[in-house]
Amino acid sequence: ALAYAVHRTGCLAIVTDDMERAEELLREALGRYREVGELNSNVLMAQVELAMAVAFLGDLDAAAVICDEVREICEDHGERWALAYALYVLAYAALRRGRPVRARQMLGECLTIGRTFNDLLGTVLALELLALVTAVEGDAGEAAVLQGAAEGIWPSVGLQ
Repeated sequence: ALAYAVHRTGCLAIVTDDMERAEELLREALGRYREVGELNSNVLMAQVELAMAVAFLGDLDAAAVICDEVREICEDHGERWALAYALYVLAYAALRRGRPVRARQMLGECLTIGRTFNDLLGTVLALELLALVTAVEGDAGEAAVLQGAAEGIWPSVGLQ
């Protein structure tokens, strides 16, 4: 229970834009999960959220390593929900590295997986990043449409 509480506090740090604290808390949570031998979709999501925090701090290599590990575990065990979020972080890293085509490919897979779960949070995050990818590729009109679609979803997620 303590691992989960620390994990959730790390997620709060992400949404309040305190990435250093998020990284610290998520590393602690993952250590606690390991101590009790826990490995499930929640633990995989803690890894993805750690990857998100370190990516947003600029360590794209560390984020990619974490997400590749999650991706391998997900593929070995048929876990799709955490895989979608790992693809989101990998897409973010690809875009930051100047690889928008790769980012678009990963976001397409992310959105396809998210649709099977009706995951609105994952969908809106991916749509916003896809809008950014599209803008980088030079299609401002399509980027605006994608951003508008994302803005229409945020109230259903509980954020605006």
